[in-house]
Amino acid sequence: MKRILFFLLLLQPLSFSLVYSQDCHIDGIYYNIITQEDGSKAASVTNAIGGKDINFDSTTKYVGDIVIPDSISFDGERLPVVRIEQRTFLYCGVKSVVLPRGVKQIEAATFYCCVALTTVALPSELESIGPSAFSQCLNLSKVNLPGENGACPPSRSGSIQPLLSRKLA
Repeated sequence: MKRILFFLLLLQPLSFSLVYSQDCHIDGIYYNIITQEDGSKAASVTNAIGGKDINFDSTTKYVGDIVIPDSISFDGERLPVVRIEQRTFLYCGVKSVVLPRGVKQIEAATFYCCVALTTVALPSELESIGPSAFSQCLNLSKVNLPGENGACPPSRSGSIQPLLSRKLA
């Protein structure tokens, strides 16, 4: 019995890495492949551990300036990038992010505590921003919105939800 338990404990880290993985990694960005309501495939940006709420080391975190492409090539198909998953940039050293046209959703806590983040460019197709998506982004000073509003400063808390609620509603 002790041998079986020991063997199972040895396998646990292996199963963990298989369960919490992304579907692909292209040009430094991790993606999951999702099925949309209409049945078509699309890509969502995630982190190296698949958006799960666990601690991960600095080698799995995004840093610097990030430009997410409009689409990716996966299994011979061109898939649009439509979502940024929860906790994707959690505690990362990202300085700026440009989200492509076609991104409709930023999930909860996506950029939580990205203290180096200063600039975000949002697409006009954006339909929703999850709770605390930009909370504790204390240096966020510029949010680029396409259309009539142009650039606007974030609130003091680093959360841009109050600024965008009018535009997204």
